[in-house]
Amino acid sequence: MRANLPVAALAAMLAAATGAVAVVPELRTPRPTGVAAAEATTPVFSLRRAPGVVARHVAAARLSSTLDGLLAQPSLGLARDGTCLAVSDPDGRTVYARNVEAVLIPASAMKVVTGAVAVARLGADTRYVTPVRAAGPPGRG
Repeated sequence: MRANLPVAALAAMLAAATGAVAVVPELRTPRPTGVAAAEATTPVFSLRRAPGVVARHVAAARLSSTLDGLLAQPSLGLARDGTCLAVSDPDGRTVYARNVEAVLIPASAMKVVTGAVAVARLGADTRYVTPVRAAGPPGRG
């Protein structure tokens, strides 16, 4: 029953907004004519926007269910608890988060990311020289 609450709340908001636009003339979008009519966009409080909002909610729920199922597989062994994952949509909103507060030691994959960023920022021809210094000559060989 709780999963239907956001959809019901969304439907109520859309119904109220649509009613307000129908009653208050200042909120109505003027109808463009000529060339501008081809460039007209959907008003903010249009029911045509509802499928996108509902689809986004359903997609996020499916993604969460699928990722939770994958990350719960016994074949992952101890990695199940030592894994963190965050997924954001193109607007930067978090769609899925799991163990994002966990303090973990970066894996070897982090070295690949760091190397890719270094090449992108510094260029492939950049070379670092690491000097080795010691107080005396090396012992035993």
